[in-house]
Amino acid sequence: MSKPVYNAVTKFSPHKPVIVFVSSRKLARLTAIDILAYCAAEAQPNRFFHTEEEDIKPFLDRMTDKTLKETLSQGVAYIHEGLTASDHRIVEQLFDSGAVQIGVVTRDLCWGLNISAYLLIIMDTQFYNGKSHSYVDYPVTDVILWANRPLEDDNAKCVLMCQSSKKDFFKKFLNESLPVESHLDHRMHDHFNAEIVTKTIENKQDAVDYLTWTFLYRRLTHNPNYYNLQGVTHRHLSDHLSELVESTLSDFGAVQVHQCGGRDGYAAAESGHDRGVPTTTSTTPRSSCSTCR
Repeated sequence: MSKPVYNAVTKFSPHKPVIVFVSSRKLARLTAIDILAYCAAEAQPNRFFHTEEEDIKPFLDRMTDKTLKETLSQGVAYIHEGLTASDHRIVEQLFDSGAVQIGVVTRDLCWGLNISAYLLIIMDTQFYNGKSHSYVDYPVTDVILWANRPLEDDNAKCVLMCQSSKKDFFKKFLNESLPVESHLDHRMHDHFNAEIVTKTIENKQDAVDYLTWTFLYRRLTHNPNYYNLQGVTHRHLSDHLSELVESTLSDFGAVQVHQCGGRDGYAAAESGHDRGVPTTTSTTPRSSCSTCR
């Protein structure tokens, strides 16, 4: 993908600073070398170098990375986690001064950069996570922030390179708002626990009524597939909420958090009161009992 990166630079920012985000330190080094190779192929080896060689010689003499030293002398730099603090500072200083036009940066450094650019290029939107053995998306919105030079440019540009199958997703992600969904059903125990302690919920009907006032209830009809609903009729909603309430309250009985009083009535047991604070969860008594044994 180095050739599309080079073409994007020459088209959108032939003279202004450019930052290219890549997935790994190896790719950062190779991309910088490839860009210089394309420059040499067009008989313009120093097209991204905007100062005199003697001006940056004192900086290059202090560099410890020989490959980086060579690319800097031709106007292309790279920054990754393996650079020494001294090399990192020199690269940022030369880039910020305008001597070096292109900086290739690894995605892990997107929160710790001290430079910005007119053109930002995101070279693929995924990286390989060795722990989960899967490809994970970049924090794209955080990366885009570096296409910004206040008081220097009236606007900025970002080129996002991704798989064709994800093109429509990113167009919608960047240009339209995405729906916000409720995760209350994943934390139902803690909410019910707090409401039972305060006596807002005293029976199953109270619990169902409580849910009808939540954001979860509003989203059930707008995105039923997300919440595993088969339909959006009153019957479907009622059955779904009743099932959530039944499963949650039965879990409370299993861990002895709340006591059943009267007909379908619930009151807080001693352990339920203990759990009625935000810093603890409703499943804590089970682990406590296991420890006591």
